[in-house]
Amino acid sequence: MPDTISRAQISNELYDALPDEVRLQLEGLKTHRRVPTGSLLIERGVSPESVIFVESGKVEITVPGEDKSLHLAVAGPGKVFGLRAVVAEGPPEITVRCMEECGIAEVSRELFLNVVRDNPRAYVAIAKVLSSDLLMAENLRRRLRARSNREHISG
Repeated sequence: MPDTISRAQISNELYDALPDEVRLQLEGLKTHRRVPTGSLLIERGVSPESVIFVESGKVEITVPGEDKSLHLAVAGPGKVFGLRAVVAEGPPEITVRCMEECGIAEVSRELFLNVVRDNPRAYVAIAKVLSSDLLMAENLRRRLRARSNREHISG
């Protein structure tokens, strides 16, 4: 029955670049749950135990600032978190918190890596997602630098 799931039913930023057979493998490994407003999905500096797929609700992505966290973005269904930390085995630089009750799905680090190792084309899809995340971070850096320059000139 899993091979009758349509692409639209299981779409997200990672799946959109994966071969169908890999999407279906990962879909079969997901565990689903609802999490309340305020829940931490990813915490800066703490390696996640799974890759997290936001299926409903909104989350806020923040990065540490000098004196407080800086808002990076709001994301919703289709966003995937924990990829870089799981694949590169390093802690995340961001914090992701639910702004409202969210439906999420998770694939454990071990199961996710097993699928990726068996399907090398999955690395290309992962690289696309990480490139998009890097572009978002670079745009934020530029905005912050421009704001700082304006404040310095006017101050």
